[in-house]
Amino acid sequence: MFLIRFILRVISTVFHLIFSLMKLVVWTISLALLLLFVGQWVTGGQLPVASYLTELPQRFLSNPTQIPTDLTNSNSDERHRWDQNQALVYISTEDSTMVSAYRDAMRQWNQTGVFQFIETDDASLAQIEADVYSDSQVSAAGETESQTNVLTNRLNKAKVGLNAHYLSNPYYGYSYERVVNTAAHELGHAIGLDHTDEESVMQPAGSFYSIQARDIEVVRQLYQD
Repeated sequence: MFLIRFILRVISTVFHLIFSLMKLVVWTISLALLLLFVGQWVTGGQLPVASYLTELPQRFLSNPTQIPTDLTNSNSDERHRWDQNQALVYISTEDSTMVSAYRDAMRQWNQTGVFQFIETDDASLAQIEADVYSDSQVSAAGETESQTNVLTNRLNKAKVGLNAHYLSNPYYGYSYERVVNTAAHELGHAIGLDHTDEESVMQPAGSFYSIQARDIEVVRQLYQD
């Protein structure tokens, strides 16, 4: 009799544990779906389901404000530059926010008087292409690629890109001002500037600074002749 009661108690305990586990699974799935719907609502449906679920653990472990502006690192003793302190720019994206950010960044540089960016509608004439990409595998908000004549140390072509994966996702906290700073930072690379730890638009992390007096002086010295 005692053995039968013991067996029944064990069976009851096992079923209770299984039932509790099932409830936990249901609540976990419900919470995940709720977070998913909230993420979709916040991003206006622009965040893919797979991307959201993949990034969810990372979001709890990382600080989104510390995303590097880019991963460019130059140890060259001699700066690259254009022949003149001006360049034709073709904006190849149709993202209205990014187009505005590029134009505002160019306008800010132009107002310094040390370099002039001139927008063109003809891609074949452009010296600099301004584009947008989306890549979650790269932990940077932008990138710059350039071609340089190794004999003259003059720039021949450059392409700057803004990473919409970070800049267009509200979670990462990029205000429009910081998007413009990111664009100004990449354009800075496109005219020959390197990273610096000083208070500067060329600071590598965060895009918290716009063009500073230090940046203007560096460009002036670079193009002084």
